[in-house]
Amino acid sequence: MKKLLFIAISFFLLNSFSIEKDERIEWREDRKLTWADFKGAPDEDTPYAAITASGLYHEFSGKIRAGKVTYNSKVVCYFHPQDSWYKKEMASENLLAHEQLHFDISELHARQLRKAIQAFNFTKNMQSEMDALYKKANSDMKAMQTRYDNEVDFSLNKEQQKAWQIKIQKELQRLVAYK
Repeated sequence: MKKLLFIAISFFLLNSFSIEKDERIEWREDRKLTWADFKGAPDEDTPYAAITASGLYHEFSGKIRAGKVTYNSKVVCYFHPQDSWYKKEMASENLLAHEQLHFDISELHARQLRKAIQAFNFTKNMQSEMDALYKKANSDMKAMQTRYDNEVDFSLNKEQQKAWQIKIQKELQRLVAYK
């Protein structure tokens, strides 16, 4: 039971966000989350200590002229304060670092999507091709977020937490060209 009291879980929104509707924080290397960013009301009916709502926003447009495909694409990783929350009595620096890493994992998948878009040879079916790339990025992100929570026991395994922080930092650095 005590273990459940310290559990933190991430909630990630897998669909495009309506930018006009909500406050959001774009991922930046020099801007870490603080507890003040978590503005949602805690769900007291769950054992979770915190929820991080982050995910990918994507805009895409394209055209074909004289058989040549051209497109514009924008991928952004956002944190949504109104949908993110924490229980004050359970807050700790370790828990905040855990939640930050959920946001960092979302950014990693934004970079992977940017890379995939750049490398893809779009055809006249560009919209369905883009949809497939976006769906895969979200699916991969969800799987990694779940694996992360399971391997670090929702922030309780500090040794594994540190290993994940190093792993994600290395991956973000490897994909720095897609920042």
